[in-house]
Amino acid sequence: AKVDGYIVHYGYVSDDKELMEYKFERNVALINKVLEKEPDNIYHLFQLSQSHAMYGRPKEALEPIEKAYELAKSKGLSNHMNVVTQLANVRFKNRMFRQCEAICQEGLALKDGYVDLYYFQAMSQVELRKYDEAVANFERFLSLIDDYEHGRVVIDLTLAHHTLRSADHAHLMLCTIHKKRGAFDLAAKHGEKIGNRLLAKEAVKHLVDIYFAEEQYVKLKELYETWSRDENVIEVLVDSMENKRLKLKPEVKQELSVLFGDEESPYGLLNLVRRHIYSPSKPIADGIWQRLDDLDLSEQPDYYGDVIFAKIRCGLPVMGTLAGLRSDKISRFFGYLLHVHDVFLDNLRASLEQEADWLHEHSDIDELHRIRTAILYAVVVQEKDIDDLDYKGWFEMYLDAGVRHLETCYRSEILDRGVSWAKTAADGFLFVMRKIGNIDRCTVEYVRGLREALAQDQSMKRGIDVLLKDVQDELSKPEQDELEILKESVRTAIQECIDTGELDTAVMLINEYEDIVGIDGPLCAAKGIVHIINGEVGKAEDIFLTGIGIEPENPDLLYNLGYLKEISGFKREAFGYYSRAFEVVTDEEFREELVQALGRVSPKSPVHQNGDGGRLMEEQASTLKELLRGKGY
Repeated sequence: AKVDGYIVHYGYVSDDKELMEYKFERNVALINKVLEKEPDNIYHLFQLSQSHAMYGRPKEALEPIEKAYELAKSKGLSNHMNVVTQLANVRFKNRMFRQCEAICQEGLALKDGYVDLYYFQAMSQVELRKYDEAVANFERFLSLIDDYEHGRVVIDLTLAHHTLRSADHAHLMLCTIHKKRGAFDLAAKHGEKIGNRLLAKEAVKHLVDIYFAEEQYVKLKELYETWSRDENVIEVLVDSMENKRLKLKPEVKQELSVLFGDEESPYGLLNLVRRHIYSPSKPIADGIWQRLDDLDLSEQPDYYGDVIFAKIRCGLPVMGTLAGLRSDKISRFFGYLLHVHDVFLDNLRASLEQEADWLHEHSDIDELHRIRTAILYAVVVQEKDIDDLDYKGWFEMYLDAGVRHLETCYRSEILDRGVSWAKTAADGFLFVMRKIGNIDRCTVEYVRGLREALAQDQSMKRGIDVLLKDVQDELSKPEQDELEILKESVRTAIQECIDTGELDTAVMLINEYEDIVGIDGPLCAAKGIVHIINGEVGKAEDIFLTGIGIEPENPDLLYNLGYLKEISGFKREAFGYYSRAFEVVTDEEFREELVQALGRVSPKSPVHQNGDGGRLMEEQASTLKELLRGKGY
């Protein structure tokens, strides 16, 4: 039977990966088979390049089209414009911008009117920062597109034109170039013509910058209305506006709130309540609050924190709203409010001091501690200019609320196990602060705890610095002189034990000193000497080096390291340590000992080998108390 109809081949579904791979492998195999017989076939070289390019392999597409180009030049390049446009396409994809520009210019000199060549030339010139030439070629490209769409020119049907649908991309590039040059009118003209949704997400950023710079807020509203039904574009648009809004004067913010306030969208409702923030005399209808209560704030950006601020200013319940939010979201909302509204910190302080209803209305005490912790966290990590005394008050409130909240989230036996059980950095910080809460602040254990807490959450650095300053101030009081006297007496006792060979007692005193004071230079000197007497040279060197890390200019430690290197036969290293000690020592007797030591290891003295002098380490133990330094004890 005869069927009266047509078979229309419209191509392949390009987003079907399996189909495209099958087509690619099939086509490449067929083309390569032909090229084995006809290696100089321009058409099949072109097809091979095109197959690789379509499959996303621009590097593999380059060689065959370059060869086709060389062959076509010898046979009349103007008859092979498909080769020229393909070569421009492939060179551009391979980021060969100068070469791409050159082939485009060569092709257009042969035959004008090829949109692909104007497009790739302009794009390459953007990459080469030849903006004047790029603008001219983009404008010519757009003119040709307009002619094609209105049938004013004849299209070369012997080749595919890949950029006929790239007008929006050209408009975006022109918008970008003109904006960078300060030609805002031209930039806006091109930006406003973009209809592609993906490109519009970039274009609206430029347009927002332009409209704010030119204070064209009505144009901003028109742009908002143009894209109001596209969630993806409107999200970028609103976020861009809000970033600009942060730096505006209150009267301009009020103007924008009036302009964008409506009941048709969440953003419109947000701006209705903002009108009240900047003009408290303008009431907010109950219906507006009802719609805002139905809005899921957990899904909204930080600037929706203004809804919370408006509720506070209107004396409306807030804790119910906050109870439905994660702690980090509460912190982000309040961080925004602290950053944007200069009066908010004072309002928050007054609410805490006066026990305002909105901060105490929740009947669940555990929920109350959670919310207060999240709010106070926002205060202590923000960068507002607060003096140390004021900041200390906020920080202590955070610690109090935070530890209470922590104890509701973790069992006591978990809290006692340590920070490895903490779920977040903030929790880890509070784990440690809870542990050291009852420790005397003028102890090494407390200071270590502060540093351990800071290691859990670096955002608490200012709070820890304030507490460390308190410790320093406390230690500088006259009664702390007693501690220094005690430390000096323990050091002396350690040295005497070493001198008399009572090493067990020395080790006991060293351990007690370390528990009370921590590791310092004199302690490292004593521990190192004990290790040497016990023949543990490697351990001695390690502890001396630890001491140098704490006190780089401690002459006793430098001397001990020098002597250790000397008796081990490393004269050059010994000379270095002795020299460093000589530079910093102030005691005349000690300087004389260093002069003698430097003489022993100077380059002019006989070279010692490892263990020089025939004396074993254990034979030298009896002389260590005279030679190894223990000054400071």
